[in-house]
Amino acid sequence: MMRWVSALLVLVSASAVRAEGVVIDHKAVGCMVAGKHPRLAACFSPAPDLARARVYFRADGSPHWYFVAMASDAPCFVGTLPKPKAETKKIVYYIQALDRQFAETRTPDAAPEIVGHAGECRTVPVAAYSDKAAVSVNAVAGSPLVPAGFVVAGAVLFANMTQ
Repeated sequence: MMRWVSALLVLVSASAVRAEGVVIDHKAVGCMVAGKHPRLAACFSPAPDLARARVYFRADGSPHWYFVAMASDAPCFVGTLPKPKAETKKIVYYIQALDRQFAETRTPDAAPEIVGHAGECRTVPVAAYSDKAAVSVNAVAGSPLVPAGFVVAGAVLFANMTQ
């Protein structure tokens, strides 16, 4: 009887840990460079439990959310956003992870300022960036296909609507 109770407690404990989802290790950025593709990095643990990672984003003041899938960039993952326009003041974003048990974890919202040059970010972390990148943006249901506040040119594919 005692062995059965111990086995049940171990099983319940393991389920409770999995139900919490994966832990996201991401240092929020304080600014992004206009006209460059921001690259946001995060590590997830336990990594084998990660099923999917996304960066959700929108221009500050817009109610419409979009996301990009994060791709492996060992040992962590990177999500590349479309280029913010120079006239965009801030971008709001968060990182979401889904584990293999369908438990969702997300970071708090971050609202980095958009600046003309990385040198303007003296006291806050600047997002890594790329001049050229292939980006596939997904609109959350109810959002216009193209996000306000971002450059709509080059290798940016505005993909499907999803929940």
